[in-house]
Amino acid sequence: MAVAAIFISCEKDNNSLQLAGQYKPNTNGSVGPVIMYSSQGQVTNAVAIQSFLQRQGVENEFIFSGSSFPIGSNDLFTLAITQNNKVTISAAILTEPRQAEIVDQTSSQLLIALIDSVQSFIPIGNNNRCAVLYPAIKKINSEKKYTPLPPGSGYSGVFTFRTMFPIEIENGQFTLPLTTFLVSSSTVNNSCMNSVSNEWNTFNPDIITQLQTGDTIVYQTKRVQLLKQ
Repeated sequence: MAVAAIFISCEKDNNSLQLAGQYKPNTNGSVGPVIMYSSQGQVTNAVAIQSFLQRQGVENEFIFSGSSFPIGSNDLFTLAITQNNKVTISAAILTEPRQAEIVDQTSSQLLIALIDSVQSFIPIGNNNRCAVLYPAIKKINSEKKYTPLPPGSGYSGVFTFRTMFPIEIENGQFTLPLTTFLVSSSTVNNSCMNSVSNEWNTFNPDIITQLQTGDTIVYQTKRVQLLKQ
């Protein structure tokens, strides 16, 4: 699983919800459909979708049969929330726990941000279409600070940001959305593809109206209930 703003006071839309406690994932999660769009609209032919994903070499990242999936041992984690909205994320794949905080709360969602910032260096001439599509396909994007770098560094600049992810709330139940994304673009002069599996995020429908000739996007969202211990 993928897991990173000034602290914003939480909007208490759901005052009866007691956040503090430890949460662990259920043993199984639900699986949504594999959905594909091009600049011409939604592609609904399952064979065409699978064929496209095979050509991209990522077919195994998507689930085409069944409505549930098991939580593997490498995907086990614990969210510990304190009374002051601090969050500790512990997982088998993490060398040490990650510290985070709740930066926004509504009746339908918690937004969590990692305390530590990370940096992403941008190579000189990195202007491919996928660099535009990939952030746009995600519903939750971290606020980024851009710093230009001298040409001799080999990079045009660096983004500094804190990773953020949502937890959905429905009838007092916490659910973690895990979305597998793929963006692809192919033109006469350039082609690119970028994909990520099981990111703690959801699909941004606004990207559909931004697709240009040669653009293709695919996504599938799984959902895992978080059980309070």
